[in-house]
Amino acid sequence: MPARLDVFLASALCMVLVSFFIQTPILESREPPPQPSHSPQLSTEPEIQVEIHSANERDTRIVLTNLSEQSLTAFFLHISYASENRAASKMLWDAFQQNKSPVAKNATVELPLGHAPGVPFLGKIKVAAAVWADGATFGSPDELRHIFANRAFRARALDRIISLLQTGLQQQWTRDKYLAALEQEPKFVASQALGLSSTLKANENLDSDPRTRQKLIEEMLQRFAEERDALRRSKPDFTAPYIPN
Repeated sequence: MPARLDVFLASALCMVLVSFFIQTPILESREPPPQPSHSPQLSTEPEIQVEIHSANERDTRIVLTNLSEQSLTAFFLHISYASENRAASKMLWDAFQQNKSPVAKNATVELPLGHAPGVPFLGKIKVAAAVWADGATFGSPDELRHIFANRAFRARALDRIISLLQTGLQQQWTRDKYLAALEQEPKFVASQALGLSSTLKANENLDSDPRTRQKLIEEMLQRFAEERDALRRSKPDFTAPYIPN
């Protein structure tokens, strides 16, 4: 492959990865989480330690530690703010959605608390639901639906994006044809493909080298397929309605 082509392709793929990380995170390539060898169990207490760490008055963070032998793949938090005049909030963290590895035993996750600077946090943080790599769960079915419905939503959107890219490769679509096809997709699909759209729009001369265009689309297709397959292995509830965070 000519050196010019290598440089162009590397630049384009870097734009894909940066845009995906911001808009539609893609799973890292890794071994799939262990599959349960028995029926998943619903825990009566979450094996998660929750702490509040304040580096300074403007940087207060939630620190969660996984105490289970199994890796933690997702959790859903309820946050109340007793010292502030604001409504309670919710926060979902999911390794399958956020380009992160599952949280191993005794490993931690840090999240910004987002309360008013300079105001002591006197509220409460509750783990409302959680899912581990072996299929074990904590929380009521309604709370767990927030996790599994979000995974199913992303998987369904990826199915459509993958089908679109496969068709484009078979029919040798131009850059403009890919963009037009993405714009015709439902909003829930288009919103999950913002990184792809941004990359195509930024490369106005992509059609001048069909080999580069094809290679770029093939790389995107592979990444979307890997993420979709990982989501399917996590057994999302495809019957649950999508519940925004």
